Amino acid sequence: MKGLLLLTISCFVGIQCNSPHGGNPHGGQLLIWELTDKLWTLGDLDHNGFLTLAELEKEFITNFDHDGSGCVVSHEFVHQWQHNYLDTHQASVHVFEHFDMNRNGAICHDDIAALFTATDHTKDNLLEKDEFDNLLLFVSINHLDYKLI
Repeated sequence: MKGLLLLTISCFVGIQCNSPHGGNPHGGQLLIWELTDKLWTLGDLDHNGFLTLAELEKEFITNFDHDGSGCVVSHEFVHQWQHNYLDTHQASVHVFEHFDMNRNGAICHDDIAALFTATDHTKDNLLEKDEFDNLLLFVSINHLDYKLI
């Protein structure tokens, strides 16, 4: 049901993010559902249709932690997010701020665990696609670089 709601909002309201995306058939703008699908595909390492806490940490800590500290600071996150998703600096900072749950300037295990727990509405220790979509939809509609058109 939540997935249907997201799809309905995306299709009829037209949520898009102002990001160049090479080869995108939508005139260079990455639709929010395309971003969530890309993140989901990269994150679901075992392709079982769910994200575990370990998979979420792999995507957002291991892959973004350039100095090997175990945490991702703003410049690491912003650089990697812009590189991976061709997003603007401002939008990348915004996503970092949402993922830095304890507001200490770094995304660490505790942040990802808190984000995971807050997003896992079924409380089964697995993120379903619609739970993940709703998280990113919330982040996107609360930022200036993501607009309704």
